[in-house]
This record gives sequence, C-alpha cells and structure tokens, in this order.
Amino acid sequence: MRALGAVAALALALPPGAPIVRIAETKYDVDEAVVFDDQRALPSLLADFRELDVDWPSLGFDGCASADCAAAGLLAELRRRRVTIADDARGLIVKIAAVGEILVPRDARGSPPTEGDVSTALRAWGVDGARDVAAAAAAAAAARPPTTADAALPPWPVDRAAAGEDRPMPGCRAPHVENCRRYVAMQRKFYDPAAQELVSGNHVIHNDAAEYWGMILKPVVRDPRVWRGKRALDVACGGGRNVANLLRLAAWDRVDGCDLVARHVEGALAFVGRDGWDRSKFHAWQSAGAGLAAADGRAPAPVDEYDFVMSTIALQHICVYVVRRGILEDILAALRPGGLVSLQMVYRAPHEAPLDPARHAPYDANVFDANGTNSDHDVRVTDLDRVVEDLEDIGFVDVEYEVGGWHLGYVVSYPDQWLIVYARKPGPATDSEQRV
Repeated sequence: MRALGAVAALALALPPGAPIVRIAETKYDVDEAVVFDDQRALPSLLADFRELDVDWPSLGFDGCASADCAAAGLLAELRRRRVTIADDARGLIVKIAAVGEILVPRDARGSPPTEGDVSTALRAWGVDGARDVAAAAAAAAAARPPTTADAALPPWPVDRAAAGEDRPMPGCRAPHVENCRRYVAMQRKFYDPAAQELVSGNHVIHNDAAEYWGMILKPVVRDPRVWRGKRALDVACGGGRNVANLLRLAAWDRVDGCDLVARHVEGALAFVGRDGWDRSKFHAWQSAGAGLAAADGRAPAPVDEYDFVMSTIALQHICVYVVRRGILEDILAALRPGGLVSLQMVYRAPHEAPLDPARHAPYDANVFDANGTNSDHDVRVTDLDRVVEDLEDIGFVDVEYEVGGWHLGYVVSYPDQWLIVYARKPGPATDSEQRV
C-alpha cells in the first residue's frame, strides 16, 4: 500500500458483419432535435426511408404504403409492449417500464435512430427477448469447459460470437447478470424523475470543494501541459460539469462523458456546447450501468481510448460490489497503456462510527435488493488496503490514495471522508511527470 495522506423486427438494423461504430467516435446532435412525442412526429424519422424506396410491408407493417402508416404501426407496437416515448427527447429516449429511460442516439453520420436501433435496445433489456440467441448462448456456455474464472467474474461479454451477437448486451458479469440488471434498472428509475433538475443545477456547488481541484483533478491541475493532445473520460458525467472543467484546464484532443441516465447525457452535451466548445472536442453516451458499454446495446465499451479517466460522486452510490467491479474493469480496458484513473469514493474510519445497515453497505457487499440509491443506500470504504488490493486484482498498477476532510462541498460530512484513489493501466506512461 502506498498512501499519499421498435420495435418490430425490422430489416433496417445493421447487416450481419457490419462494423461496430466505436463509441468514442459516435456523434450526437442535440441542436437538431428529433422529438418523438406522438404519431405526428414519427414520420420525420421515417422520411429517410422514403428516399430509399422502402417496401413498407417488408418492414413488418402489412398494408402500409407511407411513412404515416408505418409510424402508426410503430406506435401501436410500442403500446403493445408497454413502452412509451419521452415527450421531450432529443434523438430518441425510450421509456421502458421495468428498466427506465434508454437513450438511442443518432449514429456516426448524425442520422436519427431507426426502428431497428430501437429494437436492438429493447432486446438488450429483455423487452423483446431474442430467445433463440439466448438459447444458443446458454448451449455454448454449457459446452465450454469451466475455468477458474467462471466461478468468479468471467470477462464480459461472454461467448458473444458463439451466440451470433455482434454487439454487447448491457448488464453485469456472470453469474450475477439478472440481479445486476435489476439493480441498475432500479438506479436508473430512481434518477430519471429528477434528471432535469440535476442537469439544471449541474452540481456546480461541488466546484467549491478544495479537494475537487486539489485531489480528484490534481493530476491535471498540477501540469496541464502533460495532457495536451490527449483524451479524457468522465464516468458518471451528470450534466457535464466535470467535462467542461477538464476542457478548461488543458488542451485535450477530446473529453468524453458517460452516464447511467439518458437525460444527463443529453444535458451534458447541451451544457458543454453552450460553454462554447466545438462538438469535435466532446462526446457522451448512456452507459448500461454495470459497465461502460452503451445502454442501447449498439456499441461496446471503449478500449485503449483514454489517457485520463475520472469519476466523482458516483461510485459511493453503488452498493453492489460486482456492479462497481464491472465499471472498474471497463475503465481499465478504456485506458491507454500507462493511462491514469482518478476515482472518488467515501471512507469511514472504523473507529469513527459503525455503518448503518439500512443505508450503508460495506465495500464487498452485493445489496441487489436495495430500494434506493444516492444516500438512500450507498457504500462506505472502511479498509483502505482492501481498495488497493481490489484494484490490483483487476489489473491496475501504482495504486495510491489520499483521504480528504469531512466537509467537501456538501459531498460528505462527518463521520465520512472523501477518498481519492489513483491507479494506472500497465504500460509506459506517456510522460514521467504524470506521476501523482
């Protein structure tokens, strides 16, 4: 230890073998919003299909000869599946009763999402279960000899190729998939109703914490020149506060953000745009919740993409260890060799006060049945060595930490303290001055 102090199965989905669009290269357009509030808005989505001389019956809408007809069929199918469309969505936000709001963004060309894209998102969350694919995956997993990893946390996605699926499925690592999906759905639905309020306030009060600049962002504040031309990612970006702060601190090539909540992502994109940054400087996507893959099932977690990854006011609210573990594993994969991560957690010294079992989970607990998050049921670190051990087990190196004070911009208060953990992905650091 080193302490430092839609939905019908349509033919417009990506064809078999089509390349997967890298998530970091995906562009989102929040200025030209496509609003899916009722039947009158949907033909704007389908207008592109007319230009392609689409045969409507071949799409599953028998008897249709127009975009209006196909839109009506789409809405009818959505209603049948008990799915509604958020009335103020930019791009497309599909509101699924058991899952929450899922953002289906524009593609890399800026085109609005298609019904095939929506169908992919619904299948990813079990709304339109691809039973044959699921059966094939189960058969392939059963036929494969077990390994020591199978008993713990095997790599995810598992047997994707054997299942005939070229996109990752949102969720968690085996054997906790269903429990994790249920937990992150609870979290999403918990945050969805207040998402606009969070975006409006954007947690700017947390900028007042000295530890925010002096600990979580210390590697950037100390020498911005190190990060010129490099890429950063904010995990759980909320309304974009951290993305904008990073962009102001250094001459990055790009700063990205991802978040569990659809409207946070849209708010972040809008906020950073209003802050005056060119769209090429930032991207954002909705993460599945138990990892960094896209929630709509269309893009995998990034790999070897970022030189710096940060996360604040997020991991402390996840009371399921295997969910946090999945996020940390994806962060390691997303870093370039030698890349640095700076993570905020909450530490409670054991001698200060015991944990409240109704509100606080110990670090290794999996409270899948939590009924709330964000202070309703959080996690507390009580053993600093355990955090170091866990990150090293995942594959990080040079793990270090700092413990801050008790009154940190209203983030935590006595008896809790802000904990910042720094770690690297193995490989040569791009600059020796990047050491924490």
